[in-house]
Amino acid sequence: KYYSVIYQTTIDHTWLYKIVIPLLIIIIIIIISNRKLNKEIEKRKTIENKLQKVANIDALTNIYNRRKIESLYNKELIRVKRYKRELSIIFFDIDNFKFINDKDGHAIGDEVLIKLSTVVKSNIRTTDFFERWGGEEFVIILPETNKIKATNVAHILKDKIYSTDFNIDKTVTCSFGVSQFEETDSADSLLTRVDDAMYYVKRNGKNNVKVA
Repeated sequence: KYYSVIYQTTIDHTWLYKIVIPLLIIIIIIIISNRKLNKEIEKRKTIENKLQKVANIDALTNIYNRRKIESLYNKELIRVKRYKRELSIIFFDIDNFKFINDKDGHAIGDEVLIKLSTVVKSNIRTTDFFERWGGEEFVIILPETNKIKATNVAHILKDKIYSTDFNIDKTVTCSFGVSQFEETDSADSLLTRVDDAMYYVKRNGKNNVKVA
């Protein structure tokens, strides 16, 4: 007897396409969505960084502004009190800056502020905090520094500024006040003491350093 044997000469792959193609489409959609999400995250990070810079950096001199330095100052005071560490502050002010603005114009005055900030930044430690307090007044916070070392820094900065060519027909000088945090100090008392020291110099010949 003969038996009839039925067999397929080809394999039906349609079931494979029905599974693989939809799966590939889903994977592609996920990849595209993730890329868009990553780009959006990067964009938001860039915006946040810009906002952070606007909030904390002085737009003209590109150093810390008063808002940022007050925050850093308060954090440093907490650290100093807790661990009994040293902390000093330098206040300084450009002498006769109003005369520069009135004689040469505010644009030249701005250039003086920018150049002076560059000179100071290049002559202090990366661990020090340098800030424009307002107008032509500046502050430097020096962690792990007593007032003797801070006074040396102030004298170095005074001489560097005095010897810098600001491209105006006047020598630029600054008056400096220096003080160190004491156990009896509050945040305000230290700032007041160093500010008074700076204004003592302003009233007594300028272009000098006073330690309080």
